[in-house]
Amino acid sequence: MPKVQGSSRRIADVRLPRAGLLAIGIAGIAVMSVLFWGRDLNFYFDEYSFLLDSLDWTWSSYLHPVLEHWVTLAALAYRGELAVFGMRTHLPFLAALTLLNAAVALLLFALIRRRSGDLLALSAMALLLFMGQGYENILQPYQITVVGSAFFGLGSLWILEKEGHWRRLAAAAALVAGLMCSGFGLFFAGAVAVRLAVERRRQALPEVLGPPVLAYSAWFLAFGSAGLNHLGWPHDPQTTWSLVSYASRAVGATFAAVLGADPRAAGLGLLVPAAAVVIWWRRRRVEPLALAAAAALAAQFLLIGMERSQTGMPAPRYLQSGAVFALIVLADCLRGLPWRPPWRPVLLVGLAAALTLNVTYLQATARGLEKVEGIQNAELQTVALFRGAPDLSPDAVLDPLVAPYVTPRRYYEAVDRYGSPVPVIGLDGLDRLPPAAVDQAMRAMFTGSVTQSPGIPPGDAGCLAVSAPFIDLQVASGGSVWINGPVGGTVAVLLWFRGEPPDQTASTIQAGDGWARVHVPDSGKPITWRVRLIFPPGAVASVCTVA
Repeated sequence: MPKVQGSSRRIADVRLPRAGLLAIGIAGIAVMSVLFWGRDLNFYFDEYSFLLDSLDWTWSSYLHPVLEHWVTLAALAYRGELAVFGMRTHLPFLAALTLLNAAVALLLFALIRRRSGDLLALSAMALLLFMGQGYENILQPYQITVVGSAFFGLGSLWILEKEGHWRRLAAAAALVAGLMCSGFGLFFAGAVAVRLAVERRRQALPEVLGPPVLAYSAWFLAFGSAGLNHLGWPHDPQTTWSLVSYASRAVGATFAAVLGADPRAAGLGLLVPAAAVVIWWRRRRVEPLALAAAAALAAQFLLIGMERSQTGMPAPRYLQSGAVFALIVLADCLRGLPWRPPWRPVLLVGLAAALTLNVTYLQATARGLEKVEGIQNAELQTVALFRGAPDLSPDAVLDPLVAPYVTPRRYYEAVDRYGSPVPVIGLDGLDRLPPAAVDQAMRAMFTGSVTQSPGIPPGDAGCLAVSAPFIDLQVASGGSVWINGPVGGTVAVLLWFRGEPPDQTASTIQAGDGWARVHVPDSGKPITWRVRLIFPPGAVASVCTVA
């Protein structure tokens, strides 16, 4: 049963027996839940960019920015996992991310517990661990970059809970490590600076912040400046207002997402920082950690707004990273509320609702990712099956929507080094895969090999006159189609393997110059392509094929 110390009966005074063990238990439940929900997930999207680029890394590659981020530590960790586990299983990568998230949550618990009590500390860590709107940092192991920064950043704040020379050095080392995971380490360095200044520990500022400032400045001047985008840097009142509006909207979206609401309810989310200002004014003092977290949250989205598009809602990874700061501010707002009706049931019901919404969304997102990745996996199985095909285009992008970083050449190289992330199939296995995914992969690999040249059909070809707007043909792999069309007309050639015909034209033929031969790609397998010829209105053409 919760106990209340003292006579004030505030929420911050609620003490739960063995709260530390409860925190570990919540972290354990989160780890097991995420691993269960993500058991069938695979490498996906940005992970392939990181993974495929790692094939060519040299020692200096670990210092080059990924986008604008310094990711040396995260890259070393990810490369180490690849060396041990390869690509044959995704689960160890997810396990590493999940354990790191659990460590972040436990550090958050320790920081909030000291200021706002057991109940709010446990609530905050649970909301962070199951934050559905921040699913990228929970289900996609590539985000070890952002979560790593949060771990070292919170670790630095926790180390500074007590004074001491060695603690200052350890906090500085943690900040450097956080910066070496991603640019989100900058916001934790800012939080540390604000906290030390407000606590009047200014003598500690050079010792704690000197090493990270020097380290990041040296890296930025040598490598990092090349990764900047400068998309939204303010240069006049209009762009300044646009940046401030984006940052405000993003802060509100973060608070809304933490509570399980749609981030588009940013207006409601902004009630929390507004309430914080009122509460701090009435208290006549501000908790240094809460003020530091608020400043870091605002700085995060101001900088993101300068480097990213300011339209729409922030990406889930930004919401979850911002949630670390938002939960500190939220706990500080709630800690002074009375622990009695009606506040007690309202708080407990609100917490239960927020946690339920977050868990439901996270679980549903895991299932949704599994379906999307199922499409990617089918495309990869198709690519693997047709390895070595005579007419395969090795540098074609597999799927601009699902696998924009994957080309056949790079995928084969990765499989040779790390193993296959998907089961190997035979030709009959294509029938068990989604037709649209198979067709996307086939067209990506072979459409570029549809060629045309002058040529007369052989004597054993079957020919027919076509007056319809189009004709659909079935042509064997490596076969040909001969067309003799109207003078001045253009014939469009569509190629596909399964499902419906595509919108994209594989080739066009300027007819009227005699017979033209269209080469259908040789896939190296006994398959049948589907070809559609689209003629000009009212045209009559001759079309020949060989059975």
